[in-house]
Amino acid sequence: MRAVALALCLAFSASPALAGQGLPDGVERMLRQAALTDGETLGETAALATAAYPELAAEIAALTAVLQGEQAEATRRAKVAAADYVFVGWAGSAEAGASLSTGNSNETAVTLGFGLSKETVYWRHAIKGTADYRRAGGQTTSERFTTNYEPNWFYDPRFFVSGHLGWERDRFAGYSWRFTETLGLGWVAADGPAVRLELDGGPGLRQTRYVSTEQEAARTEAETVLRGSASMRWQIAARARFLQTVNALVGADNRSLEGISALELKVSRHISSRLSFTVRNESDPPEGLTGTDTISRVTLKYDF
Repeated sequence: MRAVALALCLAFSASPALAGQGLPDGVERMLRQAALTDGETLGETAALATAAYPELAAEIAALTAVLQGEQAEATRRAKVAAADYVFVGWAGSAEAGASLSTGNSNETAVTLGFGLSKETVYWRHAIKGTADYRRAGGQTTSERFTTNYEPNWFYDPRFFVSGHLGWERDRFAGYSWRFTETLGLGWVAADGPAVRLELDGGPGLRQTRYVSTEQEAARTEAETVLRGSASMRWQIAARARFLQTVNALVGADNRSLEGISALELKVSRHISSRLSFTVRNESDPPEGLTGTDTISRVTLKYDF
């Protein structure tokens, strides 16, 4: 709908112009107005303007480049200002999904998630949390909660010091709580308009409280671990992107692997539909429990 509205505005607000005589006032106003929103809207508007006036493609591209530079400078100034105040400069998202079936089978499933992030000139802070709950046949079959905080200090645009603090609870995977603390180095391997890839890793500590089973009593273990992580964002189209995250924690007695694949389709400026698949593996689960779990989610995501 936004693309249709932009096309109609271009068609009716722009006065005819010949190549080499500058941009029509209506087209320039549309581009400048789009630049006040975000880079995605500016890109869509520039593409529509070029399609409507192909003979003015060079002028449209030149003005778009200037406006993109102004957007980048505004972003830099916002990062500088955010560094001075703790509660300034945060962006966030919340997602939720649920299902309910009755009749021959009774099943309830709820999945929730949130994310907060803040970027300054040198620092990036990210806070994330998830909750998954499923009940079938009168019994709880899945109950997992996670919270993570990741502070990153960029001493160079492509290199950073990474930190990770995590808490998990998943009794069906064999533990009532787990804390993880790691410190390492990171590298932005690719940073383009379509693909961004980050790699990081380093040593750390992990403490786990395992639940009791018929074969084993409850116990608490602490170990030194090595953490490795890779995250990729692929902007497939203007309103579609693919996200992939892989995390590995390797200790002397146990290895934990997690992979999350997600496809997000933007419905409006603030709302997206999200389809994700998560697989987790524990190399040494408690006796009587399986080492691999998978979770499929379909949620609506709200960005703010």
